[in-house]
Amino acid sequence: YKSTDFMNRLKDNNKLNVNFSTEILSAGWYKGKNFWSFNIGLRTDIGANLTKSMFTFLNEMDGFEDKTWENQKYNIGGQQLNINAYTEIGLGLSRQINNRLTVGARVKALLGIGNMELKINNAYMNAVLPGESRIAEFERMQITNLAQIEDLKNEIGNYKAELAVGATLESSFKGLNLTQEPGQDYISDIEFEAKDMGIAGYGFGIDLGASYKILDNLTVSASILDLGFITWSKGSTQIASANGGIDMKGQTYVDQLSAINPADPDALAQAQAIINGFSNEAMDYLNRVSSGDVLDYEMLQLRTEDAAKSRKSRLASTLVLGAEYGFFNNKLAVGGLYT
Repeated sequence: YKSTDFMNRLKDNNKLNVNFSTEILSAGWYKGKNFWSFNIGLRTDIGANLTKSMFTFLNEMDGFEDKTWENQKYNIGGQQLNINAYTEIGLGLSRQINNRLTVGARVKALLGIGNMELKINNAYMNAVLPGESRIAEFERMQITNLAQIEDLKNEIGNYKAELAVGATLESSFKGLNLTQEPGQDYISDIEFEAKDMGIAGYGFGIDLGASYKILDNLTVSASILDLGFITWSKGSTQIASANGGIDMKGQTYVDQLSAINPADPDALAQAQAIINGFSNEAMDYLNRVSSGDVLDYEMLQLRTEDAAKSRKSRLASTLVLGAEYGFFNNKLAVGGLYT
């Protein structure tokens, strides 16, 4: 994301799909007019939706501790990530109906290895704050006189920090752990334990296809693959969500300082507590938004909850269209394939 060329090529919304398929065992044989096939394979489908605004945010967060947060607004919602991994056991049948039409189908039993869906629906930031060094000065500041309070009221009145977060994480992976650091009530990391992995769900899928010879040297074909679903067990499912954030206004602290009675013997101590509250809230905002990570656990603060029921995910279906044309009595052929 630090490359200008890369940033210029991004759209406002960017979709990424990666599909891995590994055949462990496959076989096929003819019986009469029918062609039977059998396969065992591993599949992993990864999909992501990433907005350009997120990469802009990451770019500007790099080294941001030396800058001020004067009128800094970011909206990096709309991110999505999903992973679906499973083993398929398939039995296929293809049959030539006549000398022009061939149809086929494959039914598949699916053993779910894991599924994870992360949606960051909302991540909005709007801040008018001084730099981190000035906020650190607020943390160390000692209130020693009433004139100092007036100076602080004039400085912090226009400061503000807003952070609104809405995100959900649904995971059905044996061996995937949502970890929390001691003293925290939100997820600090996602860890895989390969030794604990196993079957987390079961499902069903089907492939359908046909080819038709329009002319002796022209054949067209079409298929739709991976129509189906996997149901993930409740015991393998973990859920986490985040709804909330920060809404800090400097004027709130100014009003609290203004409410202090100057004749009160504890006036300076009261002012000290108010300024400490302001600096703590401002630093909390900076800590939550300025790490510069793609998946920022500190900013999202996803909190786990018990899964109430099993969940279901669809397969990543694929449509394939093809055409082939033969030349010189079909000694040479050219074709095209659309997926």
